[in-house]
Amino acid sequence: MSLQFAGRVGARGFDVELELAEGETVAVLGPNGAGKSTLLGVLAGLLRPDSGRAVLNGERLFDIAGNGRGPWLPPHRRGISLLAQEALLFPHLTARENVAFGPRSRGRGKAASAALAEEWLAEVDAAALADRRPAELSGGQAQRIAVARALAAEPKLLLLDEPMAALDVAVAPALRRMLRRVLANRTTLIVTHDILDAFTLADRVVVMDGGRVVDAGPTRAVLDRPTNPFTAGLAALNLLTGRGGAAGELVTEGGLRLRATSETPLAPDARAAIAVRPAFVSVRVAPPASGAGLQVVPGTVLDLEPRGDVVRVRTELIAADLAPGEVAALDLAPGMAVWCGFAAEQALAYPL
Repeated sequence: MSLQFAGRVGARGFDVELELAEGETVAVLGPNGAGKSTLLGVLAGLLRPDSGRAVLNGERLFDIAGNGRGPWLPPHRRGISLLAQEALLFPHLTARENVAFGPRSRGRGKAASAALAEEWLAEVDAAALADRRPAELSGGQAQRIAVARALAAEPKLLLLDEPMAALDVAVAPALRRMLRRVLANRTTLIVTHDILDAFTLADRVVVMDGGRVVDAGPTRAVLDRPTNPFTAGLAALNLLTGRGGAAGELVTEGGLRLRATSETPLAPDARAAIAVRPAFVSVRVAPPASGAGLQVVPGTVLDLEPRGDVVRVRTELIAADLAPGEVAALDLAPGMAVWCGFAAEQALAYPL
């Protein structure tokens, strides 16, 4: 095991345990205030926990008892690189000199550090930028240099804090592809709001809320099969829960009987869920005719939220993404009774 971590910061309501295997990339998801930045700060040594213990590759980072006392390794001795949202390059140094800073600070000679910098600049597709200073770089270019600088220090653990947050949406895909390549087989913890980062980069995800871990596991297992409404919201899925009924149906607490495709049969009376994307949900203002082939969830429109080229229609149990013209044609408004429907083959049922 590369990293074993348990830490508590009482003033922030933070109490988390997690593990990372060597060479594994784990994405930490959650809203603002969930404790993600606190986690990075404690690991990097920028924040001292009230209590807890962390071991990285067999080396103890801290071991603090409930009285707040115990060994605590300072940041520069941890072998951890932290890449913030902003590149934070040294403005007076060239890109090459910025990347060479890490090896130089670890005792390598000038020539060896420069050679290593050239290697990492090439690895992040930035060799042509070696002689430029930060003021001459775009946001995406600067972030590439920052990634090269972090990796040139040969960290035991790489921490990434929202690496795409400050970038133009057109630049992010290229940086995401580069990260997927350079993070392969490297122990990494990446904090992100973007579900695409998790799907693209992470072997596992940890979902945090209120300073606690509320869900964790392999990326697709957690995000395609959420176990709670919070994770379902992050994954942009509707989550309908209940218990297994007759012939593989899901019976909700309200008595709805719904069907969906299932890789694992639902056991009778065992807790289960159905996940379906809002894009696959239709809305009608009258009950659909019997035999329409839809799984129907009646409800009342709670709100209408424009989201780019669609409008999200929310009811008590389920949401649908409709084209603006369809919303207008149905004359939808909050308080209106509606019948939401989805095809069983476009939803997934699974045990909880």
